[in-house]
Amino acid sequence: MTTVVGWDLSLTGTGVARITTAPGYSSALGNVEDTEPRVTLSRIASTGKKGATLTQRTDRLMHLRNAILSATLRGGAPDLVVVEGPAFASQVGQMWDRAALWHLCIMAAYQQGIPVAECAPAKLKKFITGRGNADKTAVTSAITKMWPHTDIRSDDEADALGLASIGAIHHRMPVPFLVLERHREAMAGLDLPERPTR
Repeated sequence: MTTVVGWDLSLTGTGVARITTAPGYSSALGNVEDTEPRVTLSRIASTGKKGATLTQRTDRLMHLRNAILSATLRGGAPDLVVVEGPAFASQVGQMWDRAALWHLCIMAAYQQGIPVAECAPAKLKKFITGRGNADKTAVTSAITKMWPHTDIRSDDEADALGLASIGAIHHRMPVPFLVLERHREAMAGLDLPERPTR
C-alpha cells in the first residue's frame, strides 16, 4: 500500500488530503498494478479570539497539531507528506502563531518518521492551474477537474489535494488526470525524498 498526504496548514481551516492505493492485479506485462486511488479529505477548523492569553494560544496550537496528526495517521502512517510552504510576503495577522503551527506539524511528522516535502504556494498554484498567481476560485475549479469523482468542499481541501497529488505523482501512483508538462515543471526543484523501488 502507498499513501501520500497533503497539508494546507492554517489556524482557522487546515486541509488534509490522503491518497492511498494498494497493489492490485498483474498486468499483461507481468507488473503488479496499483488499484485506483482512494481519496480522503478533511478540514480541521479552529476559532481563536482577540486578546487570547499565551496559554490559550498554546492550547489552540497543540489541539490543532494533534488533530492534524490524527487525520494524517488515520489508516496508518503515510509514505510522504507534502506541505504548503509559508507565504513569506503575507501580511495576515497572527504570523507567529501560524509559523508555530507549521513547525509543530513538521516536527510531529518527523517524530513519527514520516518524510515531509515543502511546496511553495506559487509552485502549488502552477501545478494545479498552470499559473503561479491563480486565485482560490481558479485553483478549486482546476483541482475539481483533475479529481472529478472527489467531493471537494473547501479551498483548504482543494489546496491539500493538490499537494497530495504532487506526492502521488512522485510515488508513481495512478491518478485520474493526465500528468502534463506543467505538473513536471512545478515539481522541478522540489526537495522530494528518494522514491521507493517499484
